[in-house]
Amino acid sequence: MTSSPPRARRLAGWIGWAGLDAAGRLALLTGSTIVFSRILSPRDFGVAALVLTIVALAAIFVGAPFEEALAQRRRLRMAHLRAALGVSWAVAAALCVAAIPAGAWLAERYGEPEFRALLPAATASIFFSGHSDIVTALARRLRRFNEVAAATLYAHVVGVGLALAMALAGWGVWALIAQRLLVVVARAILLQWRIGFLVLPGWSAAHVRELGRFAGFSFLARLAENATYLAFNNLVQAFYGVAALGQVNMAMRLIEPIRGAITATGPNLAFSFFARAGDANRQSALRADIVSRSAFVTAPVFVGLAVVAPTLLPLIAGPGWQEAVGIAVCLSLASALAATAGLV
Repeated sequence: MTSSPPRARRLAGWIGWAGLDAAGRLALLTGSTIVFSRILSPRDFGVAALVLTIVALAAIFVGAPFEEALAQRRRLRMAHLRAALGVSWAVAAALCVAAIPAGAWLAERYGEPEFRALLPAATASIFFSGHSDIVTALARRLRRFNEVAAATLYAHVVGVGLALAMALAGWGVWALIAQRLLVVVARAILLQWRIGFLVLPGWSAAHVRELGRFAGFSFLARLAENATYLAFNNLVQAFYGVAALGQVNMAMRLIEPIRGAITATGPNLAFSFFARAGDANRQSALRADIVSRSAFVTAPVFVGLAVVAPTLLPLIAGPGWQEAVGIAVCLSLASALAATAGLV
């Protein structure tokens, strides 16, 4: 009886920080889009989209496979965290080296010389994204969801602020790349500091094997998702060109702040319920309840966004982005159906 009020207060605190994180990121990312869209061209957005989708795919090979395996492992030791980070950094180093010839090849493939420098520079962020994923797993184990939300919000303040300064200083497409890179770097540093447990890389084949089965499944799931997104962007570029891909990227910038906030904070809140569920029957009933309640909240948000997109997107992006409106409507309706699936 006495544990219920503290638990309720703790849950209210998690929801409060999750809401603040979501609202803050929505404001920051929408504000940056308003500025970027008036300074940069659709071609700049298209080039950035191609680079960042490749980097997002590369990041899947680093810390992402280990996050769920670490968060849900029945018994976790610091050696597991160190081993996971050691493997992540080794893979990241190999990918950073591979990004140099890959950038040169893509520059020839797409006829965009900036790829030679953009791809290696952006790929460097995966060292920090891997560290961030592993520290996030530790934070989830400790139920430190407030720290995750706070670090994410403050990282966006730092990353978006510096990227906007770069755009206003005339850095062009580099400002779009820097926004992601700076947010990732700042989040890793801030979350590590706020958690208070210093995680350093190490090597232990035995501990990596203990994580391997779950990590492999998680890796394949995320790889399929990000590879699909990369293939989609390349098909748009191949059939319609880089400028058309920029229009798609602008439409996604209208949807992504809300979708990203839900996919980032929702699973952490759902995790606290699933972790206490116990047997499989209880988990199954809980899954249906959580997904249906979440859909009741999120689906109207995206449907409403689809309704207002023809008016809202021109206000945010300004002139020259008319083709993005129809794409934004379709993406909003798709997100209404798909957003709650990530909770499971």
